[in-house]
Amino acid sequence: MAGDERLTLRLAPLGGALLGLLLAAPGAQAATPWGLVLSEEVTHDSNVFRASDANAAADTLSNTGLRLTLNQPLGRQQWNNYAAVNLERYLDHSAWNHVAYDVGSELDWSAPELWQGELGASASQQLYRADQDVAEPLRNLDRARRAWLRARKGVVTDWTFELAVNGFQRDLSLASSDSLDQRQGALEAGVGFQPNPDLRTRLLGRRTVGEYPHLADGTRDHYTRNDLELGLDWQPSGASTLAGRVAWGREDHSVSSQRSANVWAGSLAWRWQPTGKLNFETRLQRDNDTGSSRFQQAGSGSSGSGSSGGSASDTQQNTDAKLSTSAGLTAQWTLSALWRLNAAAALTHRALDRAASSGTDTQGTDDTRTLSLGFTYSPTRRIDLGCTVSRERRTVSADVGGLSFPYEANSAGCSARWWLGQH
Repeated sequence: MAGDERLTLRLAPLGGALLGLLLAAPGAQAATPWGLVLSEEVTHDSNVFRASDANAAADTLSNTGLRLTLNQPLGRQQWNNYAAVNLERYLDHSAWNHVAYDVGSELDWSAPELWQGELGASASQQLYRADQDVAEPLRNLDRARRAWLRARKGVVTDWTFELAVNGFQRDLSLASSDSLDQRQGALEAGVGFQPNPDLRTRLLGRRTVGEYPHLADGTRDHYTRNDLELGLDWQPSGASTLAGRVAWGREDHSVSSQRSANVWAGSLAWRWQPTGKLNFETRLQRDNDTGSSRFQQAGSGSSGSGSSGGSASDTQQNTDAKLSTSAGLTAQWTLSALWRLNAAAALTHRALDRAASSGTDTQGTDDTRTLSLGFTYSPTRRIDLGCTVSRERRTVSADVGGLSFPYEANSAGCSARWWLGQH
């Protein structure tokens, strides 16, 4: 708690000083490279820890956010920076109060001979919610660091050569979760082909090397993975776009041998705008990447991480999942220049085991369904007000053991957001 409060006190004068600079800068409303977003959200959740009915606890959460961006041209280069901080407070469970953050910097660079790419790094901290069916589980924070370098070599044809290297490190604050700490590095190389502006394909190979350095028995689980990935981006019409990828690979573990297998993963996203006021997005995904999945807590703001930035308040959930398959649909209806309606539905099926945390071969499955409905009201160009209601329900297979458990949760929340400078 003391560390969170000290960080809050340090950030407050910084945010005030930057706000003053933005307000005083000539043309701050139009051409400034800076952006500032202030947000406040209050949500009531009927099952804040996603426990079974016997241990469900309701609470009201507040989320106060500050986001700063700087996108500055530097000659032929572009320097993009962001910093997002969220103060999350629980009315009845103050032990879970925490500061979430997401900061990053990326240089979009270009060089002679048609070379270009990105060099960047980011650091984040979010709440990590492991599946603990108790009345009040211990607070656990997920701290992640990423770095990446991507390079592309264009030629005087439709082809592009691509190369990338990236690193990832995660650490959890609770000692009991040390077995989920992770180190990972990857190298990618491939080619892209774009015969016209509406169609682009990509073929790349990826080599991943990593480890879980703190398994429960004190050993290290080293793993390697080799993937061959095919990607496609296609715009068949002005109202529709398709983006897909499929990857085939082999993953091997030194300790968790039950995770060693031939694997494949893929995703497909379809965006469709049948009219100027209706937007739909459909997503299908099969994911067996080493690690854990990410989801957005009901009622929270936009998600995102890495170079793209986003809310710092996303929640990490332990999957211990060797395979996750999901389908989702979102829709937005623009009623007028001031009003928008939003709806979303999603289904996620997980195949679970305890390989990542204990090395045992217990297995099972669960299914999680979510529904949400909300509206946004924009009285001015720089203010958004909105409310959302959502429902989440999970069912489990008969053989799931202690890997998962059923639960239900309902939430309702309202938010306000104001920004200055770049949007």
